[in-house]
Amino acid sequence: MKAEAASRAKTNFLAHLSHDIRTPLNHIIGFAELMECETYGKMGDPRYAEYVQSIKTSGEHLLNSFAAILDLAELENGQKVLRADAVPLDEVITATCRRFRGQIARAGLALSVNSETGAMLCGDRLAFVRMVGNIVENAIRFTPAGGKLTLATFAADDGVVIEVTDTGIGMSEERLSSLSQPFALGDATFTREGVGPGLGISISRAIAELSGGRMVIDSAPSIGTTVAISLPLDVRHSKVTVAA
Repeated sequence: MKAEAASRAKTNFLAHLSHDIRTPLNHIIGFAELMECETYGKMGDPRYAEYVQSIKTSGEHLLNSFAAILDLAELENGQKVLRADAVPLDEVITATCRRFRGQIARAGLALSVNSETGAMLCGDRLAFVRMVGNIVENAIRFTPAGGKLTLATFAADDGVVIEVTDTGIGMSEERLSSLSQPFALGDATFTREGVGPGLGISISRAIAELSGGRMVIDSAPSIGTTVAISLPLDVRHSKVTVAA
């Protein structure tokens, strides 16, 4: 009971902290944009433009970081309610590929996507897209040019599995085990300086679990990482056509 109370207190604290900090950050970014456009006149020395751009970029980075912290806190605390719609799995995969195809090409990576499954999930479409997108984004970030990403889906009568595999830098067993502790630097494996708080894995895990599924990760240094997410089918669609 003490552990659960401490966890709730931590989550509530992070939620309030993130909310309170986002408000002044929006003001900082807004004022930086006004200065950048020189709305009320020239700033003079051209170095000021660089400083203003740095303020704006740093503010946006912090805003995104606190937004991720707030999202995770709300998911873990049960404050974010996910929809329970019928969601075609193939649409989730198509939306994810469309979003990251350009980024994958710019990173010099190859993308392989398996055939459609026709499976129907029950849940929040936007949350599912975010869940898979977080995993794909991490795979892109930590796979050197010339590597390969594979996005595979498998469907059976009792559920589906989504697998994202990369040929990136991978993780040791110690770092892999720490991923269950997002605020104990566990997700630092999946982040780099200037990128963000590295909460994508934790957010994806929370979405999977709130949707009745689970997520597992297998990784080895210098070989790559596979993230597998299992989800139940929509009970309103008891039969699924499994692709050959």
